[in-house]
Amino acid sequence: MNRENDSSVCVAVDLGAGSGRLIAGQISDGRLELAEAGRFQTPSLFDAASGYQCWNIDEIEAKVREALARYAASGPVASVGVDSWGVDYLLLDENLRRVGVPVCYRD
Repeated sequence: MNRENDSSVCVAVDLGAGSGRLIAGQISDGRLELAEAGRFQTPSLFDAASGYQCWNIDEIEAKVREALARYAASGPVASVGVDSWGVDYLLLDENLRRVGVPVCYRD
């Protein structure tokens, strides 16, 4: 991927059940170029209090931030989008504080 091109670089973060991936995209000469910007194992844990298999959300966030920082060191990133499976959940209160644990759909 030509990071010196005038086209903005956008990064997609895909949080999958087995791994997290960061893919950078850029339009160059009228074509979409994609490059892997990072990859990591999706960390999970067992919450003894609830009995649920949970995502280790703090470690996932740290891994995403680390991969983004490494990639952004080679040039600016215009935007970042994140997606994950739609059946996982983490409940928040009205102040956006966690209520409970981030439950994994694999539970």
